Amino acid sequence: ATVIVNAGGAWKWTNLLEFIQAFEEVVLEENPPSLFFIQPALGQSKNTEHKRYHQKIYDYIENLPKEVKARIYLGENWKEESKKIESYLSIADFGLNVNENTLEHWQSYRVRILEYFSKGLKVMMT
Repeated sequence: ATVIVNAGGAWKWTNLLEFIQAFEEVVLEENPPSLFFIQPALGQSKNTEHKRYHQKIYDYIENLPKEVKARIYLGENWKEESKKIESYLSIADFGLNVNENTLEHWQSYRVRILEYFSKGLKVMMT
């Protein structure tokens, strides 16, 4: 299998929804037999600043064709899923870091990319 993981959350400055739309397009048009995406969780439950963006992502995934939805793992509990990040990174082939060009992007780049490199992952990023 080819596994893509996003080790961070989905914040309103990220382009995670656009990535999921592109992922859907690839699966539907090219039908790669074993391509999967892991998003451990969208964000912390008490961080309501990004709630509207999270809802857009949940709604989009809910309406995906079943053959695409079956290839996406979306965890629901940030606290519990964060304990599994090392496991997700160890099975992944690619780390994902897609953000708008903001200060937050620069900061996530420094943290997330180092996590990916520490596991020898290739990186897909904007």
